[in-house]
Amino acid sequence: MKTFLTSFKHAWDLITGLKNAVGNVLFILTVGAVAAFFMWEPRSPVADSGSLLLMRIEGRVVDAQPSAGRRLQALRQMVAGTPETTSLTEVTEALRLASKDKRILGVVLNLEDMTSTGLATVSALGAAIDDYKSTSGRPVWVYGDSYTQAQYAVAAHADRVAIHPMGAVLLKGLSGAGLYWGDFLSHWGVGFTVYKAGAYKSAPESFTAGGPSDENLAVQKAQLDTAWGTLTGDIERARGMMPDSAARFAADFPKRLRDDALRPAVLLKEAGFVTDIMGRGDFDLALTEAFAGAGKKPSDLPAADYRDYLASRADEDMTEGAVAVVFAEGEISDVPEMGGVVAREFNMLLDDAASAPETRALVIRVNSPGGDAVAAETIRAKIEEIRESGIPVVVSMGDYAASGGYWISTAAEKIIAHPMTVTGSIGVFSLVPHAEDLLKRLRIGFEGYRTAPLADMGVVFRRPSEAEDALYQAGVSRTYAEFKRLTMEARGMDPDEVEKAAQGRIWFGTDAKRLGLVDGLGTLGDAVRLAASMAKLPEDTPAAYWLPEGDGIRAMLMSLLSEASAKAAGPAAAFLRSVPGESVLQKAVRTPGAPSAWSPVRVEP
Repeated sequence: MKTFLTSFKHAWDLITGLKNAVGNVLFILTVGAVAAFFMWEPRSPVADSGSLLLMRIEGRVVDAQPSAGRRLQALRQMVAGTPETTSLTEVTEALRLASKDKRILGVVLNLEDMTSTGLATVSALGAAIDDYKSTSGRPVWVYGDSYTQAQYAVAAHADRVAIHPMGAVLLKGLSGAGLYWGDFLSHWGVGFTVYKAGAYKSAPESFTAGGPSDENLAVQKAQLDTAWGTLTGDIERARGMMPDSAARFAADFPKRLRDDALRPAVLLKEAGFVTDIMGRGDFDLALTEAFAGAGKKPSDLPAADYRDYLASRADEDMTEGAVAVVFAEGEISDVPEMGGVVAREFNMLLDDAASAPETRALVIRVNSPGGDAVAAETIRAKIEEIRESGIPVVVSMGDYAASGGYWISTAAEKIIAHPMTVTGSIGVFSLVPHAEDLLKRLRIGFEGYRTAPLADMGVVFRRPSEAEDALYQAGVSRTYAEFKRLTMEARGMDPDEVEKAAQGRIWFGTDAKRLGLVDGLGTLGDAVRLAASMAKLPEDTPAAYWLPEGDGIRAMLMSLLSEASAKAAGPAAAFLRSVPGESVLQKAVRTPGAPSAWSPVRVEP
C-alpha cells in the first residue's frame, strides 16, 4: 500500500509539473504574441513601376490616434467589437507624400465604413484630396453602393464618383437635436441646481430641461443654416455645379422620387453628383483597365494601403528643427479614467514635446468641447510657460474648440481655426445635483446637528441653501470674469469687444475671426507652416507628431474594461455612458458646484 501511495504521489507530482510547464509555455507564447502584435509593422511596398494608393476610411475620423493606433484598433475591434477610427493626420499626410511620389498612379477611396464626423474634419478631407489632385495631376476614384451625407461630402472631391444602380446619396440636412434629461430626472425626484455666467450659455439645459429654450433654438438655427450653406457650397464647387443647386436638389429629392420613375442613381447622375452608375465588379474592371491596361485582371493591379505606405515613409522627411504637434482631443478633465484631455498627462506630453532637442516650435491641435475649468486653466498655464521659454506656440482648431477648448487656446501666440470650427462659448456654469424630492417620495429623512451652516454643503440629499447659492454663483462669476480677462489680454481686445464675443455665444471660425477670437482660417498644415515661419524655419519644415503610445494602450485597456462592465450592467448602462458631457456630470457628482467650461454643441453632417 505504501509503495502504491508513493508511486501515485510521484505520478501526481509529474502531472502537476507538466501542467505548470504547459501553463508557463502558454503564458510565454501569449506574452510573445501580444508583444509581436504591438511590434509588428505591416508593409505594403509601392511598386517602382507604379501603384494605386488605397484609402479605406473607417469609423469616425479623429485628429490623431496613439502611436500604436492601428494595432490598438485591431486588438480593440477583435476583443470588444468596437468600430475602428481613422486618423485625419495620417490621411492628409499620406496624400501629401503621395502627391510628390511619382510611383503613386492615383488614389482609390473606400468610404463605406466611414461614420459621421465633424464638419471641419469632412472639409479637411476634401481639401486634402483637392491638394493631392492639383499637386500631382493624378486622379482620385471612389465607389459606393450608397453614400451617407458625410461620406458623399468627401467623395464629391474625387474625379470619378461611382454608385451602384440601386444606390442613393442621402443629402438630408443638419440637425441640432440632442437629449434633454431634465424632465426624466425630475420624474424620479432628481434634479440639478444650475449656476451660470453668460446669457447664452445653454449647456446646462441638457441636464435641466426637457428641450431647448427659444434662445437656444435661435442660435441653433443661425449656426446650422450657415453650416448647411457651407457644406452644400463645398459640394457644388467640388462637382462644378451652379450655386445653391445642391441645397435645392436635397429639398426637392423626396418629391422627385415620388413623381419620377427614374432610380435615385439616375437622378444623381443627371444632376452631376456622380459620374458612373455601375456595380462593384464593373468598377474594379474599369479601374484595372485605366491603370493596368486592357486585358488585365483586378488582381494584376498594383496597390498599397495608405497606412502601410505612410509607415514606409515615416523617417524620410524628419529633420532637426521640426515643428512639434500635440493633440488635445476630447473632453478636458482631471480624471484619467475618462480619457480625453487629462490635464496632468497632457501637460507631461507638452513638456516632452517642447523639451525635445529638435523642437523649435509647437502646434497644439485643439478638438475639444471643453470640460472642467480648473483642468483647462492648468493646461493653459503650461502652454503659457512653454511660450515664455521662447518656443513659438500656435493653436490649430479642429471641429470644436469651445468653452474650455477655447480657454486653453488663449495661451497660444497665434490661433488658426477652420471656417467650420465651433469655437467661443466663453461662459461658465456649474451643476449641483440633488435628490431631495426622491427622498421625500421614499419617506427618507436627512437631518442632524451641524456645527456651521455650510457643514454638509455639497451633499446630494437636499437642495442648496441661500447661502450655498450665493457661494456657488460667486465661484462661477469669478471663473467667468477670469475667462474674459484671459481672452482680453491674450487677444488684445477691450472689455466691450470681449463682452460682444462672450456671454456663452458659440461661433463658427469665420465669425470668430471677425470678432478677433482667432488670427486666421486654415488647416493643421497651415498652422504648422505658420509655426515654422515664427521660428524662422523653412516653410516646408516637417511636423513631428507627438502621440502618447503608453497612454493610448492604457486608455484602450481601461475602455475595454469599462465596456465590459457596461455590458454586464445591461443596455441602459451602456446607453448612459454615451451621454455627451459625462466628465462634467462626474465632476458635478464628485465636486458639486465645480466650475465647468463645456459646450454640448455638435454639428455633424
